[in-house]
Amino acid sequence: MAAKMVDRGREFTERIVSGFVLDDAGKWITLAERKKVEEEVLAHLMGGRLLHEGRWLSFDEVKTARQAAAVPPEEEREETRVIEP
Repeated sequence: MAAKMVDRGREFTERIVSGFVLDDAGKWITLAERKKVEEEVLAHLMGGRLLHEGRWLSFDEVKTARQAAAVPPEEEREETRVIEP
């Protein structure tokens, strides 16, 4: 069992050294792929869009969708919760 752990540690290290990182789902991707994803996310955020139920929408579209769904505040999804100062 200790040998298996050493092998996994070595495999992990080799992937990192080879330029791989774990994505949000725990899948190994290249650092270049991760950078591209991060740049896309930043572009959306800088454009004033929020990720709401898997889609990038403007703040007004998110607000309209939430009102149409009539989701009570205590059931808000954390991804779309507005943080007030």
